[in-house]
Amino acid sequence: QYYRAILDRNRGFLNKGCKGANVPNLINVMMQLRKLCNHPYLIEGMEDRHQADVPPDQYLPQMVKASGKLVFLDKLLPRLKEGGHRVLIFSQMVRVLDILETYLVHKGCLLYTSPSPRDMRRSRM
Repeated sequence: QYYRAILDRNRGFLNKGCKGANVPNLINVMMQLRKLCNHPYLIEGMEDRHQADVPPDQYLPQMVKASGKLVFLDKLLPRLKEGGHRVLIFSQMVRVLDILETYLVHKGCLLYTSPSPRDMRRSRM
């Protein structure tokens, strides 16, 4: 539904429930579609729209249900953990990693992050 709205540049549908700075930007349609394929919360205002009437204890299930990739990860991680495997996840989008961090913290998984290039530069000063 969101994919079609972005592709058709249907601003009316995308702006429902958004105000001010949360209005999605459709200047680069391909980038918006790429974000949507990773997780809808990467598009400005979508998280607020999805979580508007959700109680705090339902935040994680709603976040997982919003993305097919996160649903898959949610099913795969327990199986890998049972088998004693370790998981390494890479992403070019920092905001995807932020969503994964939120998910993993809520799930109580160990999380190791490497320092960003900015943090590494600061430590050298």
